[in-house]
Amino acid sequence: MKFYFLSSLIFFQLSLNAQITFKKQFPMPLHTFASTVLQTYDHGYILMSLVDVGSYRYNTCLIKTNETGDTLWSKMYAYGKNGYTRLGMVQCPDSGFAVLGEKNGVYLLRLTKNGDSLWGKELGSGSAFSIEISQNNEFIISGIDSTLLFLRANYNGEILSHKNISILPPGYTTGQFGFSIKPTNDNGSIIGGTSDWISNSYPFLAKTDYYGNLQWAKSFTYLEESGGCSLDITKDSGFILAGYSSGGALIIKTNFLGDTLWVNTYQSRMSPSYYSVTTCNVGDYIACGRTGDNLSWMEHILLTKTSQDGSLIWSKNLCSDTMHIEGVCVKETYDGGFIILGDIHIDYPPFYDLILIKTDESGNVSWVKPVYNAPMFSVYPNPADKYITIETRKTTRDATIEVFDLTGKCRLKTKSESSKNVVTISVDSLEPGEYLLKISTDNNVYWTKKIIKL
Repeated sequence: MKFYFLSSLIFFQLSLNAQITFKKQFPMPLHTFASTVLQTYDHGYILMSLVDVGSYRYNTCLIKTNETGDTLWSKMYAYGKNGYTRLGMVQCPDSGFAVLGEKNGVYLLRLTKNGDSLWGKELGSGSAFSIEISQNNEFIISGIDSTLLFLRANYNGEILSHKNISILPPGYTTGQFGFSIKPTNDNGSIIGGTSDWISNSYPFLAKTDYYGNLQWAKSFTYLEESGGCSLDITKDSGFILAGYSSGGALIIKTNFLGDTLWVNTYQSRMSPSYYSVTTCNVGDYIACGRTGDNLSWMEHILLTKTSQDGSLIWSKNLCSDTMHIEGVCVKETYDGGFIILGDIHIDYPPFYDLILIKTDESGNVSWVKPVYNAPMFSVYPNPADKYITIETRKTTRDATIEVFDLTGKCRLKTKSESSKNVVTISVDSLEPGEYLLKISTDNNVYWTKKIIKL
């Protein structure tokens, strides 16, 4: 009995410490851009990406997965105007989500944990890039308006503060992009980003009080052709800022006043960049982005772990010989591993996917090279007048066929009962314009290019 109990205890402990690793690929419409990934309270993940629907407009796509990366649901949201956010989503205390968008200005959408809309509110002028939740459950937002943008709103989306901050001396003007924001222990905020000059650019940090009043700013002007993309607060209450420079992928470590402690660059043959950085529970730093080489002209995911003193612990290139892959967002997971959201694309024929990679604590994953998945179905004629014919690789029996307008509203839905791989449906009821066609079969979702109704 003692042996059985001890064996069970050891097995339980090994199971508890086991780290899940996987690679998941999500077929998407053309011109899809990965934004951010979060590990949710149920230990699953939620992915955010932007989908180009034409006319300089983007819809937001959310995909919710379980702990092993299998899709639970996916939903599309339309704001009506172009906008691009790399860090534009947080999970709220009620397990729902807050998502940044752009309509007539900054737009905040509140969702349930299942992705259903609770409310959407416009928060004033500007373009927002990053959102976080403060210690008192308020939303803080950074971006760009006429200068650096700061917003604070309560849990119901009511504006508490809206500030345009300039980190430059009077008389100087330039683009000041607040790409990343974090709440600080004094109930203020730290913002990291890029000042974009006509002939140069450089990273900056800006510290504000509760209302967004500037307390101090540090501009790293000694770095040529550089920028900051992502920041985090470190264990010693300092800051870590990641981005790019002419010398390679860039990490800057500062103290709590923004004074530089060390700077690291990762160099390769093809202008590497970091897009995301996170402070690990042990105090080290994990960063992801892209790298590549001039021989194949392929881009790879760059994943590096750096110690608190700036020493490189390890570096990984997650690569493909036939595609461009870049890591856009990295977070540490509950089991001490890392989750990475990235883009996959090839130039011709145009092909875009999202990729989700879960590694162990050393950045290892059972890597399977992504392959080019030719479209699972074709549609003709396109443009169409009264009917479209859908031809698939396999039978369309029990497939759900939906047609969406570019606001994300379903305009046509039907169920295929054909046992063949060809089905024809009427689109005569649709108004002339552009639409997206979606087919769902056995929990798999496939998208075509846009269809045009004459």
